[in-house]
Amino acid sequence: MSPNEKKLPEGWSTLFLLIGMVMTVTWSVTAPQWVEGLNVIEVLALYGLLAGLLLAKTRFPPFLAHLFSLVYGAACVAYLGTGLLPSAFDPRQRFLELGYHINAWLWKVLHGGSSSDDLMFILFLGCLIWLLGYMAAWATFRSHRVWWAILPTAAVLFINFYWGPPSLLSFVIVYVGFMLLYFIRLNLFLQQLIWARERVRYEPEIAWDFLRYGLIFTLVVMALAWIAPGAAASEEAATFWGRFSEPWERVQDTWNRLFFTSRYYGSAQPNAFGTSTTLSGSVRLGNRVVMDVISAGGRYWRATVYDEYTGSGWLNTDEEMDYLEPFDPDLHTPQFEMRRLITQTYLSYLPGRTQLFALADPVGINRAAKIRYNQVMGQLPRDPHPIEMANISMIYARTPLGSGESYVVVSSISTADEESLRSAGVDYPRWVTERYLQLPNSLPQRVRDLAAEITRLQNSPYDKITALESYLRRIKYNELIESPPPAQDRVDWFLFDLQEGYCDYYSSALAVMARSVGVPARVAVGYGRGEYNAEAHAYRVRDNNAHAWVEVYFPRYGWIEFEPTAAESVIARPRRPASTAAPDNGDTQGPDRDQDPLDRWQELLDEDYSGGSLPPPESKPWWGTMLWVMGGFLVVAVALGGGYWLLEEQGMISLGMVQKAYARMTRFGRALQVLPRDSFTPYEYAAELSDEVPAGRGPIRRITELFVKQQFSPQTVNEEESAAAWRDLRPSLWRRWLTRWAEKFQTPPEET
Repeated sequence: MSPNEKKLPEGWSTLFLLIGMVMTVTWSVTAPQWVEGLNVIEVLALYGLLAGLLLAKTRFPPFLAHLFSLVYGAACVAYLGTGLLPSAFDPRQRFLELGYHINAWLWKVLHGGSSSDDLMFILFLGCLIWLLGYMAAWATFRSHRVWWAILPTAAVLFINFYWGPPSLLSFVIVYVGFMLLYFIRLNLFLQQLIWARERVRYEPEIAWDFLRYGLIFTLVVMALAWIAPGAAASEEAATFWGRFSEPWERVQDTWNRLFFTSRYYGSAQPNAFGTSTTLSGSVRLGNRVVMDVISAGGRYWRATVYDEYTGSGWLNTDEEMDYLEPFDPDLHTPQFEMRRLITQTYLSYLPGRTQLFALADPVGINRAAKIRYNQVMGQLPRDPHPIEMANISMIYARTPLGSGESYVVVSSISTADEESLRSAGVDYPRWVTERYLQLPNSLPQRVRDLAAEITRLQNSPYDKITALESYLRRIKYNELIESPPPAQDRVDWFLFDLQEGYCDYYSSALAVMARSVGVPARVAVGYGRGEYNAEAHAYRVRDNNAHAWVEVYFPRYGWIEFEPTAAESVIARPRRPASTAAPDNGDTQGPDRDQDPLDRWQELLDEDYSGGSLPPPESKPWWGTMLWVMGGFLVVAVALGGGYWLLEEQGMISLGMVQKAYARMTRFGRALQVLPRDSFTPYEYAAELSDEVPAGRGPIRRITELFVKQQFSPQTVNEEESAAAWRDLRPSLWRRWLTRWAEKFQTPPEET
């Protein structure tokens, strides 16, 4: 070993590569600037690495070392966290304020609330990054467990990449490079320990030779991975990961509830809309094709609705879940007047998606599904007795959709005209007033006062909503806004301070102000119509069509959509001709009023809404597919070559032919469970191996003789002779290894 390696046996290059791994992960977390001040975790990553290295080289038992690390790490996180508080605070006030933030966050965690405290987000990530650095250093320099350093860092990197902007791909590439070289270097160190124990001589500079060839191998693998087809596009992979979608969605919802961050970059995951959403900073939505929709009408492809406003975002608090069969006759939804049924066909291009979309109020779907809903009481046509009904807020497929797979939804959409809505009254059901008039106590009074001022001349709920909608549409539309202050109500900030924003802010402001003047409202999210293709009678929907709007409840007519966002067109509603009398309790609805929607499903499905078809997105020519196939074969060939190199060449670059032949022979011996003992002489080990591989007895004896002569005799040996002996021995070793492997899968004969 070199003098430097004596000071750090694992090698300074190992430390450099480990720092590269951990810091690449850390920089990938800070690069999207989720919240202001997040850069402090870069210091914590270095502190964690240093603490892990120093404690790994002490004689402290693991429990004591880990305990010391936790205490020291918590102190570092707290100290750096106080530096993010206002400079006017003295040190004592800063620690008291920090304790207040932690206590308030814990209270929300334990009571099911949501938090938008950026400081707690930074503290949490600071603790995580500290542990990441400490564990990686401990695993490298104390326990020598390669995967204990790789797996946690890779998990954090890829989860962050999953949520972050596409530009984070560069961090993934750099991390993979550091990780492969780290893997090679630490495994070389472990191999050196084995050689030292077995008294195998090797050149001191082998580490640098090894890293040089390892770097070439790493660059080749990374280049092939870059051009190979993405696993995310594989339907088989999507189906596999889809099995874990439900628990992963629960994790996402919990994370969003506890850590509402200030920036949003769109979602890389197939299910983009969860049970919570935050009013955040700038948005950056891509142009990826999400789906095609064939429908005779409609404006919004809805994913979910939110009923509870928190001051920083919205929650879906529905707790009822149920499983449906295709067009399940047991599904009953609230019935309203002036409605018609409409069929939509959705063609999904995101493999692995389970979230399903629907116009307005869905009443049936052609595949097995799971719904989230709140239970209400209502009546079916021709049945005077009230029954339990499902006010559906979210729909999920029970099996993930593949790319190009379609599903059909039947929805009930409103045809109510302005005069009908204006005369709807305020006789709201109890289930509406209990859920859709909620506002937090922290809502600033000036928001309520502004809503009251805008609607003071309006009498009906419809006129109040249209007045609020008109006011909001005068606010400037801007997707690249600054991050909101963590302690300020988001709607208040939007209306009085920022006075610009995007659809999330417009819809939230309308829903909140409507509730403040006694009009039940909720926020809905999903996608706008997208780009219409007249020949195919279909809409192409992309990521940048993601949208939020408002649904307002009107007695007898149900949920009606409103569009407060300045960048979108106002919803045009029919006006009743002057000669038409106002409806009396819905009697003008004719036979539709007395017909259960279930009775019309088959009729609707038989109607021709299929139209044409849009070309699938980003279709590739046949020769492109051939290139991918050839690339796949090349990747497999490199992988096989790499496996051969690991078995027969790893760690032997600087060895002479005689030493290399003997080292290869002992490596195969270990694979065949013929392990060298400290008491064995080379000849005794050769005898043991010959008993296991009788066909190789001659070459084994010759390789051993040459090795002993070179190690313990001043005589020179013919290295070409050892190479020839190894060529004779190799087939016998491979055959015996494959035979032993096959024997593991053979079923033993039954005893008679």
